[in-house]
Amino acid sequence: MPQRQEILEQIAKLDPVEFEGLVVDLFFAKMLSHPFWTRGGGPHADDYSSIVATPKVCGGSARLIRTRIPVWTLERMRQLGFTEADILQSFPTLRALDLVQAWAYVAQHRKEIEQEILENEED
Repeated sequence: MPQRQEILEQIAKLDPVEFEGLVVDLFFAKMLSHPFWTRGGGPHADDYSSIVATPKVCGGSARLIRTRIPVWTLERMRQLGFTEADILQSFPTLRALDLVQAWAYVAQHRKEIEQEILENEED
C-alpha cells in the first residue's frame, strides 16, 4: 500500500469532478461500513448535526453551522446544475460532510426548502 504522502499527492492531482467522486465513494462505500459508524458514533438518517436554525440569523432558515449559508441556497445551486465540487469550491469553508447532511435535510424537509427557494427568488 502506498504511503500516506503518496496518496495525498495523488489526490491533489485529481480534477474537481474526480475528487468529488472519490469523496462520495469513500464516504458512502467505506466510511458507513466502518465500525465507528455502525456502533452508533456517526450520523444517522435523522441526524443533522451540521444543520441549525437560529432566529435572526439567515431569517431563521436552516443553515450550516459555523456559516450563514442556508440549506435552501445549496439545494437551489444543485437544482441549477452545480456539482458538489462546484459548491465546495464556491464555499471553501464547507466540508463534504456538510453537503451530505444538507442533502439529507433537504430530503426530509422538501416542502420547507422549496418554499424558502420560492420566497427568496421573489425578492
